Amino acid sequence: MSGVDLALIVAEPSRSGLNDLERLVETARQFRTRLAVCVNKWEVSPTTTHEIERFFCAEEGLPFVGKIPYDKTHPPPSTPGKASPRSTAPHVTP
Repeated sequence: MSGVDLALIVAEPSRSGLNDLERLVETARQFRTRLAVCVNKWEVSPTTTHEIERFFCAEEGLPFVGKIPYDKTHPPPSTPGKASPRSTAPHVTP
């Protein structure tokens, strides 16, 4: 994480995602890297998304920059032989 102006952490709204977020923040701070956080597939767990935004980011002094909606039109990246169609999902919600 050295040599960057800012690291954007894209967190998953789950207990393991929150644990990953905590570890990434700790690592980035060792490199003195500025951080921002957003949540991917936020509708999967609005409660955990709220916890990340209102509690974790607020307590850690991290900017929360948005929520990325789950887009079912995209196949998983590991789908063999399938090109990813254009997204029809709305833009990231601040």
